[in-house]
Amino acid sequence: MNTYMSGQGAPMNAEQAEKTVEYTPTPRVEIITIGDEILIGQVVDTNSAWIGQELSMAGWQVGRIQSVADEPEEILEALSLALSRAKLVILTGGLGPTRDDRTKSCLTDFFGGQLQTNPAVLSKIENWFAQRGKDPGDANRRQAELPDNAQILSNDLGTAQGMLWERGDCMVVSLPGVPYEMKHLIHDRLLPILSQKVKTPTLLHHTYITCGMVESVIAETIAEWELGLPDNIRLAYLPSPGMVRLRLSASGRPAPELEKLLLSLGNGLRNLLGHHICGMENERLPDAIGAALIRLNATVGLAESCTGGEIARLLTSVAGCSRYFRGGIIAYHNDLKSELLNVPTDVLSSHGAVSAETVAAMASGTLSQLNCDYAVSISGIAGPDGGSADKPVGTVWIGLHGPNTTVQRHYQLGGTRDLIQHRAAMSALYLLWKMLQEDLISKEK
Repeated sequence: MNTYMSGQGAPMNAEQAEKTVEYTPTPRVEIITIGDEILIGQVVDTNSAWIGQELSMAGWQVGRIQSVADEPEEILEALSLALSRAKLVILTGGLGPTRDDRTKSCLTDFFGGQLQTNPAVLSKIENWFAQRGKDPGDANRRQAELPDNAQILSNDLGTAQGMLWERGDCMVVSLPGVPYEMKHLIHDRLLPILSQKVKTPTLLHHTYITCGMVESVIAETIAEWELGLPDNIRLAYLPSPGMVRLRLSASGRPAPELEKLLLSLGNGLRNLLGHHICGMENERLPDAIGAALIRLNATVGLAESCTGGEIARLLTSVAGCSRYFRGGIIAYHNDLKSELLNVPTDVLSSHGAVSAETVAAMASGTLSQLNCDYAVSISGIAGPDGGSADKPVGTVWIGLHGPNTTVQRHYQLGGTRDLIQHRAAMSALYLLWKMLQEDLISKEK
């Protein structure tokens, strides 16, 4: 098999063209992650989620994901089972330069090949280290020892190369576990090869990001609409703290027809859920809020207590947020609520730090202290201690002051301390998003 070192996909010759296969229904892929660090929870497997998303968008169906130790018998058992069910098996991990990384030799033996030094890869590794004034050492040089019966997927971002074997009409791909290296090899090496070798059914996705409404309420609200979906449309609910993604998937028709159908169905979804839809695809609520503030030519400031800066972290995760984010004050202690935000001491003594009156005063103080158009304040009991019969753990009050409206909202949230803090922050952002939408409508009338 020819070695593939380019980044544009291997050229197809006549023999390869004859091997191009069209699969109906959608071809199945299985993912195997390798490493003890995943099994013991030291590293969270984010690779599988990302691979599943990318392969799904390319027309493949992820049938199973499993994690195994970097032991030959474990790897081969998982691979053999996967090959009995799938047309494509992707393995990540176990390709490092240390002695405990045994995936490469294990797979080479499985496919009946031998490890041989690849001169082009060795030269590339040595040049990379030389440019940094270092010697690669024997361990990194061994990364150039590659199977003689695999298609090599050149890694521009690291020393571990990707490898692809074919057995009948099945393909097995081994990739490094480092996320940015794996993503590079999927995007720039594997997907071009798959597009040449396999013709997959057309599959399109539209994802709507919803906030301020839990999954069960969404399901009740759109029940009739969901029952009316055509047979070739599937709806998936993808909940996470503070938001629910609704993914519409369409197949079975030419792409232009599917796109038109998804847009029409999406309009119906928007009519039902209104401002609870705050974005599409990978857009996040902080992105949508930033875009709305820019349209309003407005700024926002924060006063946080129980969230400890989580709202500020979310808002400042957006590039260019300096255009609208003025800053935040973390006034955790009551003294600072009075000194920095001008919350009257009698309000704190009469109503407590976690109250409508206190967050209203915090928001008002934020407007004056930070000179912003919109102010968000939050105070609550994140736990696990500090609750009472009147104000149990998870009690949160959120205040907003805008040019046209003043709002205070009470929430009773559940979960661990971290989860309560994140849910509280997302609830505050949703209230801000809702206020911004109402002000945009008023402005555009």
